[in-house]
Amino acid sequence: MSKVGLIDLQNRSYSRELLGILGIGEVIKVLPPLVESTEVCGRINKEASVATGLSDGTPVIAGLADIDACALGTGTVHPGEMCIITGTWSINEILTEEIIGIRDIFGVSLYPVPGTYLALEASATSASNLSWFIEQLLPLEMKFSKRRGKSIYEYCDHMVKSCRAEECGITFHPFLYGSDRRTDASAAFLGVKGWSSRKDMLRAVYEGIAFSHKMHVDQLRSVVGTPVSATRLAGGLSKSPVWTQILCDVLGVTLEVSTDREIGTKGCMLCGAVGVGLYKNFADAVSKSVVQKKSFKPRKDMKAYYQKKYLLFKASVEKMEPIWNLFAH
Repeated sequence: MSKVGLIDLQNRSYSRELLGILGIGEVIKVLPPLVESTEVCGRINKEASVATGLSDGTPVIAGLADIDACALGTGTVHPGEMCIITGTWSINEILTEEIIGIRDIFGVSLYPVPGTYLALEASATSASNLSWFIEQLLPLEMKFSKRRGKSIYEYCDHMVKSCRAEECGITFHPFLYGSDRRTDASAAFLGVKGWSSRKDMLRAVYEGIAFSHKMHVDQLRSVVGTPVSATRLAGGLSKSPVWTQILCDVLGVTLEVSTDREIGTKGCMLCGAVGVGLYKNFADAVSKSVVQKKSFKPRKDMKAYYQKKYLLFKASVEKMEPIWNLFAH
């Protein structure tokens, strides 16, 4: 419920004041009772047992929102740890013990670890942009990869790897579905020349999405006072060593990637395990169940290149404001 903004974070209860401001104060009578993520809030009955195959009497745990589940699945349980989720949305979150004012960031919500909050910066600017590029510009390659039993994403990685960063003069704005700045923001390729290739454009997509994540991460770190002690990656991008390294170079921090493929499911499992007493708390659950597969470290020889290109990305995004105004009308 804290994810949809109906909770007084300090008192951990519904905010009557907020409901009143929104003109829906009467709904307080019908809102469900609040429970912690690890609380047993029901049990499988006989009818549900027949329908699902779950044993009669199996405890049902309250559970988690998706971004909490992914953060927990990566092992994020201590203040100062950051989780980056690369899916349809660019999700960037830091665990903190302080209630941060949300004027300058996307949101703040309760986290299942007692005494902590999740500070969030997000927008629909992540891997969904790559999906569009593949569908629109690589349809034949996608069909060919499928016939061979190969992943189109492996093909994309190969294309990007074969394109030297210094030779890719294209900048991509990953705003196909708007941005956190403006819902009517639009995507763009800047710097395309007659000799530019699809692999140049594809590398620009990888980089542009990484730059968008960095904008969010920089904003988060400027607001959250807790120093970042670890940065963990989840989502589709984490399955690509090429893209993960680009994001690592852009952010300039070590990225930890878990061995698990379904990170959110792992987080839900850990929540249920704590709820029924298999682990004494989340820190115990993570220490015994979450393994970081690999650490990606920023490459020193790419530092100057990405610092320069990131500044170009930010400057060009700011210059697009009047252009978006034209297209909005």
